[in-house]
Amino acid sequence: MATLDKRIQVLMPEKMVRHLTILAQEQEQSVGHLIREAVVQLYFADEAERELTKRRQMVEEMIAFNLPVGDWQSIEAEIETMWESTIDVLDEEI
Repeated sequence: MATLDKRIQVLMPEKMVRHLTILAQEQEQSVGHLIREAVVQLYFADEAERELTKRRQMVEEMIAFNLPVGDWQSIEAEIETMWESTIDVLDEEI
């Protein structure tokens, strides 16, 4: 989530503030969070949807690589072998 670094003061009728306060308590959120969420949904929904679509495409592209993935034991053995050879090379340099 973006850093919250700008403050905006909005005047609202008392009844609306009470209603938002109750909703916020029920959802265990702040009133500010509810208002920010509503602004995003109303004014930035298209942008958010484009970002979500972009992320889905990226995931689909990664899946399309169809890279071989072994079980944990074989992967762990490969990592250990790589570390051992790296340590051997370092030992030779010292």
